[in-house]
Amino acid sequence: MKKAPLIILMCCLGIVAALVWAAITVETTASLAKPHALQSSMQTSGGMQRDLGIWAPGVVVGVLTLVAAAAAFSLGVKRTATRGIAVAAGLSLIAFTGMMLAQRNYAGAEIHAVSGWFTAPVNWLLFGLGIFPAAYVGVWVFGFRRWIFSPEDQAKFDSLLERSRSGENRKGGE
Repeated sequence: MKKAPLIILMCCLGIVAALVWAAITVETTASLAKPHALQSSMQTSGGMQRDLGIWAPGVVVGVLTLVAAAAAFSLGVKRTATRGIAVAAGLSLIAFTGMMLAQRNYAGAEIHAVSGWFTAPVNWLLFGLGIFPAAYVGVWVFGFRRWIFSPEDQAKFDSLLERSRSGENRKGGE
């Protein structure tokens, strides 16, 4: 029996728990508010520190989502493909963790540094989470004939199709 459905179920339950955790977490945005520089009747948010209050539940939701996605990808492949899927999942988790750590540092900083055209969290998002999950595509494209639909599977399908057609001919198919 495959473990992927159980992993997906556990990840979904964990995501729900993390969302409940985030919902009951006390946010401190009111204490960070300060008067607006130009409009005395307005207040500003006080910075990105408000995001740090729910940073940990966000990390949990992201990690569990990536693990559930890897488990879902493993449902349609032969057992030998799980190594490639695990590598793709590992790369995605590294990119996600890097992005979240960069976001925590970015939100806590007073001065926001830019590298290239983007800030560090955006770089991790574009060049990490945008590229590393392409490893899943590599697993499916380059391993398709070995792990997903092999020549033996094609022969079995052809024989079932031929048997089905010959059964229709015996019945006087319409």
